[in-house]
Amino acid sequence: MARRNTGLAPEVIDILDAGGQYLGTIGLPVLPVAFVSESRFVGMRVSMATGQLLLSLYEVREEGHTRDDGAAREAKRTSTEEETPIRPEPSERNVATGRETARAAPNPAGLREFRDCPACPLMIQLLPGRYLMGRPDGEEERLGMNRNPDRVQFSRDAERPQLEVEIDYRLAVGKYEITFDEWDHCVDSGGCTYRPTDRGWGRGNRPVIHVSRQDAEEYIAWLLDVTGEAYRLPSSAEWEYAARAGTTTARWWGDELGTGLAVCDGCGSRWDEASTAPVGSFSANPWGLHDMLSNVSELVADCWHDSYEGHPTDGSPRLKPPPGWPDDRCRRATSRGGAWPFFTWTVRAATRSGGNVTFEERGDHPSAGGSRGFRVARTVGGSP
Repeated sequence: MARRNTGLAPEVIDILDAGGQYLGTIGLPVLPVAFVSESRFVGMRVSMATGQLLLSLYEVREEGHTRDDGAAREAKRTSTEEETPIRPEPSERNVATGRETARAAPNPAGLREFRDCPACPLMIQLLPGRYLMGRPDGEEERLGMNRNPDRVQFSRDAERPQLEVEIDYRLAVGKYEITFDEWDHCVDSGGCTYRPTDRGWGRGNRPVIHVSRQDAEEYIAWLLDVTGEAYRLPSSAEWEYAARAGTTTARWWGDELGTGLAVCDGCGSRWDEASTAPVGSFSANPWGLHDMLSNVSELVADCWHDSYEGHPTDGSPRLKPPPGWPDDRCRRATSRGGAWPFFTWTVRAATRSGGNVTFEERGDHPSAGGSRGFRVARTVGGSP
């Protein structure tokens, strides 16, 4: 029995047995829809970010109270169960016929999630579209970055000029940055030859660090061997398309940095300047992708160039090096987004860095580094 409803969810729930006897109270914003045992129930809640109904399995734990003493009971979602959306059957209008046709049920972000193998990264398939890549006019002034002495000119030049990019193919991007768990599985399977240190922060679901561009390519080659699918690093244009997730502000949540929405030098999280955060510690962007703007700065497929002059506008990576490089070979990697020790102004969709990082550089200094990682991408049903 729900009472004191506030908004879209009950604030307090009284639990009664089949005979109407009072068993206790749960102060949790979920609505029990089915009990699978005396202590476990399926709870329903509304995602405030997406408006979608979600189902989870909860366990009721009595903290030293008897069942009939009227004390409040604690309920926790079981750690072994993943939250499952209640999936409506959405539709889309066929422009030619004007009819509504059913399409695949979405995840909480409205997009398809999948894995190509049990140990493979969880992927989200994005819809094709167009967007403006790079820093828009006026963003420096709105955010006060034009007055920031830590914001050097080359970092400004790297984000301009703004270009219209079209992603006209089915692109899938990793929901999270590649974790130590995923990397270590590659090592244990014989696909990766290097086991990086975690600097004592913990492995598991923290993003893998101290990996180079070459190391990332080794992991990607292992994914190809395991799945037969052509995984790759996302291009810089694909990365920003995914990071913006249809938004045009500096961050997907708006222009202001806010507090506790990311990890950086001054983001207001408990990991600031101290370490990486476990992936998914912060809210996902509108397309369901986590940690796109910070945690670790993410390697992409592009060769480093000082600006977007001459950059491809079809989503493909810029692979040719700048004029005059020895042997006409790319030797400097590009990465996107901010990281746990970076300045606050780097926590933006337009942030691009590189130029001083070789393909072999691991950033594995024992008292510094550990700010770079990566996530993977692949085209669904063909090449870009």
